[in-house]
Formats: sequence, C-alpha cells, structure tokens
Amino acid sequence: VLVGRKCVEAKFTMISSALVSKRCLPEEASEWDAEAVAEAVIDLTKIELDREGIKEIDNLDVYPRLQSLLLQHNDIAALDNLDLCFELRFLALGHNRISKIENVADLENLRCLDLKNNAIEEFELSELPLGLMMLDLSGNPCCGEDPYAAPYRNKVIEHLEFLTELDGIEVMPDDHAFFAAAADKANAAASSSSAAATVGIDSLLGSNAIALSRERRQEAQMAVQASREKRAVDMEI
Repeated sequence: VLVGRKCVEAKFTMISSALVSKRCLPEEASEWDAEAVAEAVIDLTKIELDREGIKEIDNLDVYPRLQSLLLQHNDIAALDNLDLCFELRFLALGHNRISKIENVADLENLRCLDLKNNAIEEFELSELPLGLMMLDLSGNPCCGEDPYAAPYRNKVIEHLEFLTELDGIEVMPDDHAFFAAAADKANAAASSSSAAATVGIDSLLGSNAIALSRERRQEAQMAVQASREKRAVDMEI
C-alpha cells in the first residue's frame, strides 16, 4: 500500500495460508515447491499469528492436526469457526476485543484457554470446556481488579474439576474440595429447608390423620356399645 512516497506492508485481516506459511514454516520453506509447502502446512500442530491485525478466526479447517493456536494482540471480536479444531489443546486470544465466551464448550481436548485483556463482562459456566486445566480471564471487566476476588472464582473452580490455574493463580486440590464441600453444604441447606417445609406439611397431615383415626375409633366403640345395649334389651324382651 502506497502512502505518500513510502511503501507500507499491508496488514492481514484474516488467517490466510500465505500468512501461516510465512510465520509458521521454517525459513528454508521459501525454497520448497508448492506441494512440499502444502504438506508442511497440513502437518502443522502449532500456529502462532500474534500482532497481525487479524479480525476474524477463519480458514482453520485445512489444519486437521492443529493443537496450539496463538492469536494474541489482534483485533478479533468473536470466538468463531473453531468447531473443526478437534485436536486443539491450547488457545491463546489475549488482548483482543472478545466480549463473549462461546463456541468452545465442545472442544473436548482443550486444556488451556487464555482470554485475558478482552471485553468479557459476564459468561455462562456451560460455555467452558470441562477438560480445562488453565483459564485466564484477568484484565476483563468480569474479573475486576483483583483476580483473587473475582466473583466467578469459586464457581469456576467448582465447575472445572481438572483446573490447576485460574487467572494466573494456582488452584490447589484442596480448593476443589473446599468449594465442592461448600456447594454441597449450600445444596443440603436448600434441601433441608424444602424437607422441613415438607415435614411440616406431613406433620400437619399426620395430626389430622391421627385425629380422624381417633374419631373413627370412638364411632366404632359407640357402635359396639349401642349393639351391646340393643342385644341386652332384646334378651330382656
């Protein structure tokens, strides 16, 4: 692109095979033939394209062995077109414009998800892959200034049983046990409240049933007494 008399290299806005070849293949690849380059690209397990002005995640279906995708410091606004990245284990998208966690829950092999310094204000736990071991949301509005006090921290640790690091802070096995126990206690308290209400109703119903039973016994006793009295009168006659 010509600006005045200076030639400025155009920035890529999408993930292209040319950009991937340039950034991810060795320098000697420039001497390879097209077939060799194509084969090398298909075999890539790691693509690193930070600071390239990329605006959209796309064109990843040609990398079936992709395990690590690093796209930090770009201009990406959405988590899209990752559904065919079945082998993806590491996804780094820090310093972009992402506002929503989506389209990654089904990535069963994903272990590390770096979304720090984006624009995420809130998220659903169900959108997080259950196999995550590392999650970084620091620098997002949802995290706040202190990652230790992030409002979602307890729930995320409880939800992701394999998590070992959250927002750059180590998650200990005791943390999982503590938050799981706290959740169980809360659930038990809720159940107890419900059970107490049920017991109260049952007690009331039971009391009514006992009272009704007593009334019926009294009626039966009166009927027996009346029958005896009638028999005695008949004998006298």
